[in-house]
Amino acid sequence: EVLQAASDFSNFATVPERLVQGQVNTRTLAEMAASGHLFQDPIFLGASGQLLPDPNHIVYYGISLGGIEGAVMLATDAPFSAVSLHVGGGFWSTMLERSSNWGSFEVLMADGVPEPADRQLLYAVSQLWWDPVDPVSYIEELSQKEVLYQYSLGDEQVANLSTEALIRSIELPLLSPVAVSLVGVAETQTPMGRAAVQFDPQRVLPAPGNRPAEVNGAHHAPRLWAGAQAQVVDYLSPETLRSIVHHCGAAPCSASNTGE
Repeated sequence: EVLQAASDFSNFATVPERLVQGQVNTRTLAEMAASGHLFQDPIFLGASGQLLPDPNHIVYYGISLGGIEGAVMLATDAPFSAVSLHVGGGFWSTMLERSSNWGSFEVLMADGVPEPADRQLLYAVSQLWWDPVDPVSYIEELSQKEVLYQYSLGDEQVANLSTEALIRSIELPLLSPVAVSLVGVAETQTPMGRAAVQFDPQRVLPAPGNRPAEVNGAHHAPRLWAGAQAQVVDYLSPETLRSIVHHCGAAPCSASNTGE
């Protein structure tokens, strides 16, 4: 369907509609887990017949698209005890062309809509369909939510521009120490359950401009670092629920300081 939409923009609405359905499906699964109905199957029982999952502790960890759409679920009060989002963002119509994934779709779009100015207009119009599944539509709600929001400097798939705009809009502070300070974003060592955290893969940054970024690996690198993983475990575990801990010492977490 995505390829069909790229080659014929009149089909575009089917793409965000699939994300709306994904929201419904995931929310239903979470509700079933929180009510205990999901765990009635014997597969969830231990050797002594005890229930292994805890319906009172359902958490969410979303990466990339899961980080984008997870923010929408958080905003709409899905039954999660804690939510951790990794390399997500917002502003779908802004993200599209800046993603390293965009090249294949641009070829099809250019074939159907040859004029660049016409394509720009269509991308802007597309935001009307993205709105129901775009975190930027839920700024007021997200401003009140506790969340751990991890992002990677130089991310070639989800542009830092879109992530940092969302962080600023929902007034998330940055956990210090930071690699790069952001205008209009506070820095804190005591995040109180909600903060954004920078990770620096020390890769070549994408070129400025509204063009697909070169693949540099920044989108994937931090999730494998011990410091990033331990931070998520802290935030989602019942014993340390929603605690945001910096595991990389006195310096920001980076490719040369991964928190091992």
